[in-house]
Amino acid sequence: MGKKSRRNRVKKVKEFKTEVERETEINQIKMKLMSLGFPTEMEEMLTLFEHLEMYQKTGESWSGKIPFPGFQRECFVTLTNRKHNTNSVCLKYRKDI
Repeated sequence: MGKKSRRNRVKKVKEFKTEVERETEINQIKMKLMSLGFPTEMEEMLTLFEHLEMYQKTGESWSGKIPFPGFQRECFVTLTNRKHNTNSVCLKYRKDI
């Protein structure tokens, strides 16, 4: 029972999302955020929308967190350009914000 040889393994081609796919996902995320009732004029929402727009145009992946002071929420964002992974924006409750 030896180890498997990695020399004979065929590497798969990584599939990336197209601009149309990125656009539909970002539009869904924006509509859900707006339906929650957060004001779109606040600075934190504007920075989040800037990251979403940059991802939509370039396809560059990004992940990070943006605190929403006054709402006691923290937004965890994961934007990926892999075809089989989904983008996520999660609002978590934090008492100290």
